[in-house]
Amino acid sequence: MKKTLIALAALATVSSSFAQSSVTISGFMHGSYDTFSIKNAGATRTGNKSENRVTDNSSRIIFGVVEDLGGGLSAVGQFDLRVGLDAQQRFAPDDNNIAATAPRNPASYAGTTGNNHVGLSSKSMGAIRLGRQDIHYVEGAHFNHTSVATIASSINVLHSMTSANASRTPNLLWYTSPTISGINATLGFSTNGRRASGGYMEQENDMGTNQRKGSTAYQRLSYTNGPLALVYSNVNSKSDWIGTGTLSGTGTIGTNSQNQADQKGSIVTAKYTMGDFSVGYAVAKAETTDTAVATLGTKKAIDSNQLGLGYKTGAHNFAYTMSNKGDQKTNGVTVANSGAKQTSLAYGYDLSKRTSIGIAMVNLTNESASTTGLFYNAENAIGSYGSTALAGEKHTATAISLKHSF
Repeated sequence: MKKTLIALAALATVSSSFAQSSVTISGFMHGSYDTFSIKNAGATRTGNKSENRVTDNSSRIIFGVVEDLGGGLSAVGQFDLRVGLDAQQRFAPDDNNIAATAPRNPASYAGTTGNNHVGLSSKSMGAIRLGRQDIHYVEGAHFNHTSVATIASSINVLHSMTSANASRTPNLLWYTSPTISGINATLGFSTNGRRASGGYMEQENDMGTNQRKGSTAYQRLSYTNGPLALVYSNVNSKSDWIGTGTLSGTGTIGTNSQNQADQKGSIVTAKYTMGDFSVGYAVAKAETTDTAVATLGTKKAIDSNQLGLGYKTGAHNFAYTMSNKGDQKTNGVTVANSGAKQTSLAYGYDLSKRTSIGIAMVNLTNESASTTGLFYNAENAIGSYGSTALAGEKHTATAISLKHSF
């Protein structure tokens, strides 16, 4: 009895200490069975030209925290922990090509690579946050159901060279306005947005000669009025590190190994819903400037577009997406036959409010000078190339997926 009373007293103490904060736990488990194949394989490609695999599709556990500070102001925070359902975090299919001394990235195992932040939110003034967030590269005109595997995304084609890391942008401070008459704005600034979320965060212009401070500026403006939704997104990102140098205690950084090309990108999307039917169109521009010593200052630019169609009836969701990447221009000169096209046909079915199944069929065709690959499912057994294409290749995939949200 005494132990029971002590336990109840301890529980009451803990509960009272957290009484002012509301904590929610949410997330989803999302896996798929994929078939992947390559046609018109490049002459130098070795290994398999097809494979089957079980893939995690960015499953996560999200801890959300809100504390009411009074006067309409709240403290907010989020830990978005990514938990792979498969062996997605391996270096290679069998780790055969990895040296015994090669370091592993702790972030891959700690699950800390999601959208994490802390901030303040006001109903009348908007919200300001510090942390890491998906920005820019997530914009598009598709209507894929959430149960559809991520391999159906056209990010590598639509956003091409400027994908804001094709992942979450780290070191980010961003403000989101309240929505007024359908208009909402986001302004963001990162002290080092071109670094991968898991490493080299410490580089802040303290490494000697030929260095610089990087930054990322981000703007997003949206307008929603009934069936019409418009979005404009723009990002301009420069890496901290440039040139050659030596990091104390970590050895010499090679000329190209840590250089990140400067990025500029913009996209405009328009979506219109007519009853059960939806149509969308997006136009994107991308530009990079090389910072590697051997190609310093080289500018590459690509224009892309996307058409999306959607139809929803009851628990059934259908979507068709066609994305086109135009020819690349290098220092203003067009690189012939460097475009690519990706089409996807997707279907999602809601088994319940929280559980759904999906299927996606994807085709990506490169012109003879294009090396664009499918997004996201990089780990596979097709030689040492990952999902990156060789020039002129066609990549196809079918993914049957299951998603449960909680």
